[in-house]
Amino acid sequence: MYKILEYLISIDIGTTSCKTSIFNLNGDLIAQAQKGYPLYLPKRGFSEQNAEEWWKAVCRCIKLVLKRSKASAKNIIGVCSTGQFPSLVLLGNHGEPLRRAIIYSDMRGEEQTKLIFSEVGLEKVKEITGFPASMFPGLPISKILWLREKEPEIVKQVKKCIGAKDFINYQLTGEVATDFLEAWWTGLVDYRNYLWSKDILETLEIPEEWFGKICKPQEVIGYVNKQASKQTGLKEGTPVICGSGDGMCAIVGSGLTEAGSIMDVTGATEIVAVVTNKSLPPSIGESIFCWQHLIEGLWIGYASTATSGAALQWFKELFKKRIKYDALLKQAEESELGSNGLIFLPYLAGEYAPFFDLNAKGAFIGISLTTKEKHFIRAILEGIAFSLAHILEAFSKLGIEIKSVRVGGGGSKSNLWNKIKADTIGKEFLRIKVSDVTGLGAAILASIGIKAYLRVSEAVENMVKISERIKPDLENHQKYSKIYEVYKEVYPNLKEVFNKLSLI
Repeated sequence: MYKILEYLISIDIGTTSCKTSIFNLNGDLIAQAQKGYPLYLPKRGFSEQNAEEWWKAVCRCIKLVLKRSKASAKNIIGVCSTGQFPSLVLLGNHGEPLRRAIIYSDMRGEEQTKLIFSEVGLEKVKEITGFPASMFPGLPISKILWLREKEPEIVKQVKKCIGAKDFINYQLTGEVATDFLEAWWTGLVDYRNYLWSKDILETLEIPEEWFGKICKPQEVIGYVNKQASKQTGLKEGTPVICGSGDGMCAIVGSGLTEAGSIMDVTGATEIVAVVTNKSLPPSIGESIFCWQHLIEGLWIGYASTATSGAALQWFKELFKKRIKYDALLKQAEESELGSNGLIFLPYLAGEYAPFFDLNAKGAFIGISLTTKEKHFIRAILEGIAFSLAHILEAFSKLGIEIKSVRVGGGGSKSNLWNKIKADTIGKEFLRIKVSDVTGLGAAILASIGIKAYLRVSEAVENMVKISERIKPDLENHQKYSKIYEVYKEVYPNLKEVFNKLSLI
């Protein structure tokens, strides 16, 4: 147990808002604040945000959590950022953003990927980076080439290129640094040693000095400077820890420290990760990505769906705007298992895993005159559970053992949804007390950076708590297993139909 008045601050730069939290060293959430900012979509396939609006939201949220927690700035012993990745922020001579940030969902670099493969060589690029060709339109490497072609006057002024959470760290400390995971996802790093690739940089004539040093996520990279202290209310000299992307922080915050443990974070999308002691290639197909754990000898397999909680949000906004989510879930609870023969494909924004198909579409299969509203709602919950099962099946085919599943994110607050998932998968589900596992993970990295804990496993043991264990009902599991086999047949049979619809 540590002093009650010692706190850590985590900052999460999301796609729609900044979420800032205060934790103590026992992993208890003390206070939280959230502030939104715009998403700019200037053209089809373009996604941008204003980095200065990120920073304004951070300053506002830090002040709010300090006020709500009644914590003194002198009691904040570490700050760590996380968030969306990979994003591209261009900084000028004085550290000012030269244009709006280009974020991860932006796909403007499709033409530029052809240049990358032509100049460097497709096989060589894949050998160095470990990424499949399909990933490159969304990586910063292609966006830098797009900017050099389309906005040359901006590129002439560039001094640094950094990601979202690294921009916040820069604002706090004046230091330019990144972690190995975010660096890798630029498309400019050799995954075999997690160093900037001189082959790629020199061939494409991209200056290496544009990029920061690559650090461990739990490493202190600097300290809150005088200007940031005035803007945020933090004490000057407070340690700032590097942090990592939201996926890595969610893994740490879920307490994944042993082989066979699974993370399922249900937000707008479903983020799934597994820990294994098998050394895995950096990418498996176009859907599963792998990297070294922060614990020596362990590896992480990582996948994400395109739609999860966003499907429930879509249904609510379209048909049930005036009722709350609790009432919506209550209707689903009134439906029998299997939703009266209704199956939902949760591909409302295409799909990333366990297969990659941006032309895939959402679908309800099995509608009849006896289908009621409650069946549609439950089918959405069950369809997302089947999607999770599909990813876990892909992990199992790689020879990865699956023991139990730890659940976090907003969706984990639903007892019904957790039960449906546990019954579908046939494994025990462990609900994490702090549903915001991403913020908790950043706080855990901060705790290691300031040496309150020496190892990830030690910090997790003290800071990650399980609030509930959900055991599967074996009879229900047998029923869901039969429906799941039907679910898996639907997409292959509709794939060509989805492709034709995409051309209309």
